[in-house]
Amino acid sequence: MNRIELPLVAQRLQLRDFKLSDLEAVHAYASSPYVVEHQAWGPNTLEQTREFVEQCVAETAHPQRRSFNLAVVLNNGRLAGGCMAALSADGHEAEIGYSFEPSYWGKGYATEAVTILVTELFARTSIQRIFATCGPLNAASIRLLRRTGFVLEGCLRAHKVVRGQVRDSLIWSRLRDDASMAPGLHALAGALEQKP
Repeated sequence: MNRIELPLVAQRLQLRDFKLSDLEAVHAYASSPYVVEHQAWGPNTLEQTREFVEQCVAETAHPQRRSFNLAVVLNNGRLAGGCMAALSADGHEAEIGYSFEPSYWGKGYATEAVTILVTELFARTSIQRIFATCGPLNAASIRLLRRTGFVLEGCLRAHKVVRGQVRDSLIWSRLRDDASMAPGLHALAGALEQKP
């Protein structure tokens, strides 16, 4: 039970594999300094974006695919951003990530995309844990992860280098059955979220 059937369809959007023809739309957000402010990559040159899109297209042919870089396409056909899920080799966990073109920020599209991605990962695979990281100053990503049911686990100190600066990352997770989490762990997670 480790097969994700694409596209993943939500109310206002769908997640599908990238196509070579998506290059211009992907570059619109991958080249934006605002989009990559908290990312270790970018802003991309056109050639870097082309390499990314070509890599995404190539990964779809892998017989035992574990990496899913997906285009977020609105019902009107416009590409609003991308979501990623990378499944571990043992099938126990997956890391997710997301980037959106700024004109689509604050409209609930990221929440909808992450919700359908997480729902399908739990429904279609044997994954027990899904995690994501974000910078401590990335307020929009923190709100998104909270809204979609992720629990703050802690801080990874000096986790990555972003344009020459060493930065921390917050790590968030959702478990297949978070309802079974011990009440003490919920309290600990809430206390961690209150710390600066």
